Amino acid sequence: MFGMLGMLGMLGMLGMLGMLGMIGMIGMTGMTGMIGMIGMIGMIGPFGMLGPFGMLGPFGANAHRRCGWGLPVRKSANDVTLAAAMTRARFLATLAAQVPWTAAQLLVEAALLATVARRPARAGERPWGERYERVGPEWLTGVLRDGGALSPDEQVVALTLDRIGMAGQMSAVFRVTPTYDRGAAGPQQLVLKTTAPEMKQRVLNAALGVFATEIHCYRLPRPERGLLRPKCWYAGQHQVTRSSILVLDDLSSWRSVPVDGLTAEDALRVVAALAEQHATWWGDAGLRERGLKNTLEMVQATVGPMAALGWGQARKVMTPLLDANMLELLGAYVVHHEAICRRIIAEPTTLLHGDLNPGNLFFDDAGGRVCAIDWQVGHVGHWAEDLAYLATMSMHADLSAAHEDEDEMIALHRSVLGEHGVVVDEAQHRAGYAFGLFQVGAFLTLAALIIDPRKSPAVHEQYRETVRGWAVAARRHRLADRLAEILR
Repeated sequence: MFGMLGMLGMLGMLGMLGMLGMIGMIGMTGMTGMIGMIGMIGMIGPFGMLGPFGMLGPFGANAHRRCGWGLPVRKSANDVTLAAAMTRARFLATLAAQVPWTAAQLLVEAALLATVARRPARAGERPWGERYERVGPEWLTGVLRDGGALSPDEQVVALTLDRIGMAGQMSAVFRVTPTYDRGAAGPQQLVLKTTAPEMKQRVLNAALGVFATEIHCYRLPRPERGLLRPKCWYAGQHQVTRSSILVLDDLSSWRSVPVDGLTAEDALRVVAALAEQHATWWGDAGLRERGLKNTLEMVQATVGPMAALGWGQARKVMTPLLDANMLELLGAYVVHHEAICRRIIAEPTTLLHGDLNPGNLFFDDAGGRVCAIDWQVGHVGHWAEDLAYLATMSMHADLSAAHEDEDEMIALHRSVLGEHGVVVDEAQHRAGYAFGLFQVGAFLTLAALIIDPRKSPAVHEQYRETVRGWAVAARRHRLADRLAEILR
């Protein structure tokens, strides 16, 4: 029944030609295959729920409802090169290979969770398969004792898990409410974040490695100042299934930000915290040794091939919003993204969050602190990637194109760097901001593929304003000239 040629084998129910195989339900042309629900032409394409254009990103409130990649790349002066085509092919092959493997994993996990793995994890154990179903009071007691929140004679006697957030995200998020005995003063609430159990999210997580990235970020030394991360009580990922669990502090008592964008005051608070983080990790080679990817590797894995796949459709969407020069600039990024990224990482690098959209930011007004969640696209790169994203994509629409706000943010970032020992020439610092605008242009290209003005007119209008603001900034910072320098 479970053999290589049996019911769940290579040619069986889950096999290469079976119901969930390469030609079957989850196969190359199946319901969740490469042309199916999760596929490149499907309902939830490879970037539909991740990062700045996912459900939590600035354009993400309804973006997950339309993630198809539209028309093939049209033949034009901006056509992708052979190298870009090869990158695209590797990306498609990665997703195709992951689908049947993940389907088999899910069935085996379900069977074991219903039989031999039903018992909740005990203190000191890893939850079997890093599955939230095995999280129980005894396991959480051990986690909190290890973290110093409970003494050896205090324990969790019961807990509730309530799923929060919207369905369809890359992760499943639960609010954990523990009950203690003997009046223990442990955390009143925690957040448990785990790989979403649905098939399509598991495929994307395994192919893109977003949870592995987030775990690497939470295992870094936790800062006391600057851009904070929630305290992480537990972080684990199963080496085979890639299912993951994070247990984090609950930030519900902190002030969140409306999805329509940051105020100028809040933005400056984030910039100051961000610059302090950048200074802390400035030029630190240890970040790569801890498993974090750099900008080039991140773009090679996701943004580059996906922009190449969707450029024909994105160009159609963006033509009414941009002039011919700006469209040509974006098309050049599609062709030359690797050369641009190699130039970016030749500059001093630091730790980046990568997705500083309003939904990921929380403020402690009394303590003057700023905290960021969702480090799934954290990486090593140029400081301007974070700052340009914040200035062009996370500000309220009335502020995103304001030159004086952008200039103030750039100046504040340099000033705070200097206060923490990183001295950068003013002209060099301002010129470096262009590197971040290149990356923002790539994100906007991808967003053009997933925003449907008929289903979410407000989100589409926000997108239009952001694109226009980016174009203004691109001209001010002479992106075309910078690109010519890079390609010279």
